[in-house]
Amino acid sequence: MNPPQGRVKPVPRDFFKVAYDMRHVVYSVIRQRPTIVNGKPGFNGTARGTGFFVSPDIFVTCHHVANEAAEPHQPGDDFLLVANMGANTPPRIITVKNPQVGNELNFFPQLDLAVLKVPRDATRSYATLSFNHVYEGQEIGVAGYPIARLSATASGQLSLDGLIYRVGRGPVSAHYVANLSPTIPNMPLVEVNFLFVSGNSGGPVFIANTGEVVGFVHGFHDTKIREKVVATSANTVLPAGVSNQYVEHLHAIYSVAIKLDAVRATLQQFGVAM
Repeated sequence: MNPPQGRVKPVPRDFFKVAYDMRHVVYSVIRQRPTIVNGKPGFNGTARGTGFFVSPDIFVTCHHVANEAAEPHQPGDDFLLVANMGANTPPRIITVKNPQVGNELNFFPQLDLAVLKVPRDATRSYATLSFNHVYEGQEIGVAGYPIARLSATASGQLSLDGLIYRVGRGPVSAHYVANLSPTIPNMPLVEVNFLFVSGNSGGPVFIANTGEVVGFVHGFHDTKIREKVVATSANTVLPAGVSNQYVEHLHAIYSVAIKLDAVRATLQQFGVAM
């Protein structure tokens, strides 16, 4: 298959072809923070989540990916946007050196959105955005770099072997408006009943047979269904002094994405074509 160039066309096709095209749109978000290593200046690289291009020069991810409250962005931080292109193909790496907040890097915490401006590349692949209604039962896909782990090579360079591009697919279970937190109110959400895991945050949620992006991953929530005390089976061998009783939890887990409706006006401010 030929890699897409420019806006990915929203034509009906097999899911594996959509996933192939999205591979060129979706990147892992890696933060490199200056540090001292063995008495010498270096960087501490951390895979923070996922994001995707919405135009040749505008990249979006979650606010909590780029500026998490527990570990906020700091002056001097660099970002690497990395797309794993598969075996025998070098990864695509875009380096954003020390982006300035309010210029190259823009935060919208009330939308859980971060916008990163990079040098324009007319051949860069970017998503087609859709603000159409999403229906219960409609098949959607998700793409990103969940559970990404980074390591260092023998020479101290950052190894990207732990960045694995992963996709998922399933039906929309519900769509509704809800408060994600006291600071993120009244969000139009798309819900599915398969799990978005750590690292998926900021990745696109798209119509499975066209690739049109309808939202971006926020996270998941769970609802307690039942909790009771049960005993282990008779043939379970336990360490001395350990009770054979435990609390059994049954939870329903729902993954949620923020629908693009919520960020449409914000993206227009950055010249993103609707």
